Amino acid sequence: TRKQGGWDCMRHYEILAAGAVPYFENIESCPEGALTFLPKDNLLTARTLHDNWTGCESDIDSYKKVLSSVRFALFNYLTTEALAKYVLEKMTR
Repeated sequence: TRKQGGWDCMRHYEILAAGAVPYFENIESCPEGALTFLPKDNLLTARTLHDNWTGCESDIDSYKKVLSSVRFALFNYLTTEALAKYVLEKMTR
């Protein structure tokens, strides 16, 4: 996936919801204020891991760590409930 009209789009979240780790083109160019709830450093790691995949045990372990971090972000920051809680907390400050 990549930036098209902007960095935030449903396609990225659909990929995550399907249980996959997105391969982001140019994720290193993503501004700090975009994709704020995604672990961009781990998405860059995922892309690098994909590009240099050998299938060895350390690659598999690295992929499991990346998958775990993006799934954590999905369930803890990107669900409707999590986003509503975030907005309400910001509004009451």
